[in-house]
Formats: sequence, structure tokens, C-alpha cells
Amino acid sequence: MKVLMISSDIGVRGGAEVFVESLSYELTQLGHKVDLRIIPSAHGSRAKAILRHVEDIYNPSAVSEIRRRLRATHYDIVHVHNFHGLSTAIFAEIRRHAVSVVWTVHDYRILCYTGMFMREGKSCSRQHAVCRALYNLKKLYLSDKVAIVAPSEYLRDALSRYIKYDIQVIRNGTSHPAGVDGLENVSVSNQIRLGYIGRLTDEKGVEELASAVSSLDRDDVHLDVVGDGPSYQRLLLEYSSSSRVRMLGSLGGESKWRWFAELDALVVPSLWPENAPLVVYEAIGMKLPIIASKVGGIPEVVQNGVNGILVESNAWTEVLSCISKGDLLRLKSQMKEIEIRDMSIVASEYEQLYRSL
Repeated sequence: MKVLMISSDIGVRGGAEVFVESLSYELTQLGHKVDLRIIPSAHGSRAKAILRHVEDIYNPSAVSEIRRRLRATHYDIVHVHNFHGLSTAIFAEIRRHAVSVVWTVHDYRILCYTGMFMREGKSCSRQHAVCRALYNLKKLYLSDKVAIVAPSEYLRDALSRYIKYDIQVIRNGTSHPAGVDGLENVSVSNQIRLGYIGRLTDEKGVEELASAVSSLDRDDVHLDVVGDGPSYQRLLLEYSSSSRVRMLGSLGGESKWRWFAELDALVVPSLWPENAPLVVYEAIGMKLPIIASKVGGIPEVVQNGVNGILVESNAWTEVLSCISKGDLLRLKSQMKEIEIRDMSIVASEYEQLYRSL
């Protein structure tokens, strides 16, 4: 099959972006021809942010680019990921060319103008007026001809309250890198070394986590923070002299995986209802326990007492005060028996979907 893989470039490299690249690679390994196109969208200033909300509905330049590509090349499938700034109008354009279209939804952008289904630091129980008005315009270009995929049951259920078409679940996976096998259980110190990796933004809960670690009435728990984003400078300034919280900046490639191997647990302190964080699958691939917020789709992957610890809202200090090295070692031992969901499996499931259309 010849697949056109489309996603928008919103200026931030996160789990969705890594997933798109990994899926494209695995599909080529299965013999498909994949044309991956990352299309820039408006971002940056407030004016551009407002423009992006308009472009979520109709972006003439994105529609024209899709039209040119579909006229120039015959594709069997167009697989859309983040449509932010590209507009839902691209779905109608794809259908005009009689090409099957798959849309993997990575967040709540179709329902919520922030993409997080949050307002004033709290999860929304319903759509607010502005989001509802924007959604009613976006959905004009959707139809049951679009095969919609959610990576978690939580996101599927949230979408299904508003989108009245079938939505199936295909879970994320991990591309376990060559050359790092055998790195598990590297940590031998009596200290407990926790690690966060990802975007440093308010909804990720990193500031609350760092505050909890620094205020513990014990000095054997340490936190590494890896990543970049709007909160980076604030965190760096606050914890530059801390002996418990280290700001490591960005890590990639083999350095990231070796850092994973030195941890006792990955922490995912999200405040927003995460869909299916790719980093959780990466940690499982490294047989690394996960301590995570009990929000969104996370409990579908992190099982309390099996491969990690789920933390209720505002309970980080309580949980970290009680956690022991022995607890984490037991979880690591149990995780040796847990099957890794490799990206090759994910690609096979998408291949099956493509063939069914």
C-alpha cells in the first residue's frame, strides 16, 4: 500500500510526534510505501494562536497542499494525526479524491480549543460554550467515511460523547532501541532516583512534583527532570541549587535510554487527563516502574502494584513519603514477566485497519 502520513508541526516535539515517526518506519518494514509529511501550522504569538483556532476549521493553504499531493500521486490511504492548524477541512478534501482516510486522535483538540479538556487547572466535565461553538464548525467536515482511532478507551469514550461515529482503540507501543538490552536494573544505590521526561508545561504537573520531592522529610528521594518548555527557566531558577531536584535539559538517542536505565521509577505527574503517554510505554519497554497520576487513559496501562503506582490528585507528597527502594525493586522484578507492546505490533494493527477500508 502507498500511505500518505500527515501531521502538523506545532513547534513542540512530544509523544505524538515520536509515535508518527515510529509508525511510519514500522509500516515501511512491513513493505508499505509511506510518504510522511509534517506540515507547519501557526504558533507562537497570541495573534497566531487565535489564527490557529480559525485554521483548525478551514486552512486554505493546507487544503490546497493536500489537493496537490493527491492529484500528483495515487495513495491507498491517507493517515492523519494532529490536524492542528491544518483544519478538519482536509478530511473533506481527501474524500473528494476517493481515498480512504484514517485519523488517529492524540488529544482533545477537536473538542477543546486548548486540546487538553482543562480550564483553570481543572479537567472539564463538559464542553464550554466557546469549545462547543468551535467544535460545531470543525465537525462539518467529518463523516462516517473517516476511520477514527483513539489510543485509549478513555479518549474513545470522551470523543464518543460528541462524535457520533464509530471510534476504535489501537493502543500505542514502544520502539525498544537496539544496543540497550540488558541495561535494566542498573540502579544499585540506596537512594531512590525518580525521573520525569517530557514537555515542561503547567498541565504536566512537574512543578507540583518537584515541590513535593523538595519538601519531603527524607533525603533519599531525588528527581531528575528532562525536557524543555515554558516552565523550564522557572524550574531551573528555583532548583538550581537543590540537592534533590536536577534539571538536565533535553536528552535524546542512546543518552535518553541510558538515563532511563539509571532510574528506579519514571514519574508521570500529569494534571490533565492524558490520553496514552508514549513515555509510559517506553518505560515498560525498559522494565521500569511508573509512578503516575490516576488520570485519563494512564490507568489502562499503569496497573497499581503490578507495573507501577497510581497517585490520586494532590497525593504526591503522601505517596513519595512512604515509597521504599524495596517497593520499586519488587515492581521491577514483576515487570520482567510483562509483555512489551512493540511498535511492530501497532503497525500490524494499523495495517489490518487499512486493509479493511
